[in-house]
Amino acid sequence: MLNLVRNRKRTLHGLQARITPMRFEEGVLTGIRRNRTYQIQRFFLDGREILYHLAFCVPRFLMLPPRERFITIIHELFHIDPSFHGGLRRFEGSCPHHGPSKRDFDHKMGDILDRYQSGQKDEDAYRPLLATLNDLRRDYSGVEGWCAPKPRLIPLGSGNRPTMTTEDIYDEF
Repeated sequence: MLNLVRNRKRTLHGLQARITPMRFEEGVLTGIRRNRTYQIQRFFLDGREILYHLAFCVPRFLMLPPRERFITIIHELFHIDPSFHGGLRRFEGSCPHHGPSKRDFDHKMGDILDRYQSGQKDEDAYRPLLATLNDLRRDYSGVEGWCAPKPRLIPLGSGNRPTMTTEDIYDEF
C-alpha cells in the first residue's frame, strides 16, 4: 500500500518516507510485546492482503533532489524481506534493519541506483520521480494521494477488529 503523509514543516530534515511491515519477524501474524499477544492490523484491497505499508512525507519528499528521491525509494524498498512474507529484511548485529552502519547502508542504496541508471534506456519510465511538486501539478493536473491510517498493533482478545478492508479505511475519515 502506498500512502502520502503530510509533514508539518517544509524542511528537508526529518522523515522522508517509511515502510511498515504488516507482519512480525519471519512473516508471522502474531507477536508478543510486554507479555501480551498482538497482531498487526491487516488491510485488504480488492480482496488481496497488503503486506507492506509504504508512506512518503509530502511535500518534504518532493523537495528532495531527484537522486535523493530515488535513493529514498530504494532504501525503503530494500527493507522488504526477499521472501516477501510481510516482514522486514534483517541483518546481523545490533541494528538489524540497516546493518552495522546506516551511512554504509545509504551508500549501498546509491550504488544500487547507479547500477540501475547505467542500464536504464527509457527515462520516461521514471520521469515523474524527477519532477517537482509544481511540475506534477502542471503536467498531471495535480497530485493525489491516499492517506490511510498507519497500521496499529491490535491486542488479541480485546474485541478489536484486527482486519480492515478499504471500505473500513474510508469510514475512519
